[in-house]
Amino acid sequence: SGLEIPMGARLVAVACAVDRIATGDGGHPALSGPAAQAALNALAGTALDPDLVRVWASQAERALAAR
Repeated sequence: SGLEIPMGARLVAVACAVDRIATGDGGHPALSGPAAQAALNALAGTALDPDLVRVWASQAERALAAR
């Protein structure tokens, strides 16, 4: 667990979680914006690498600001 999991696998886990949150999964509605980020943050430190979740949030915020 933790840092024993290869970085690539941890990154893919975050990407998969973002996809599931944004598209909906298993009867859960799709989320976007702050609700999607809150759902991702809820997984940080348990199912997802909290550092990568912070990087994702930072990059998503930056991308939205550039629009």
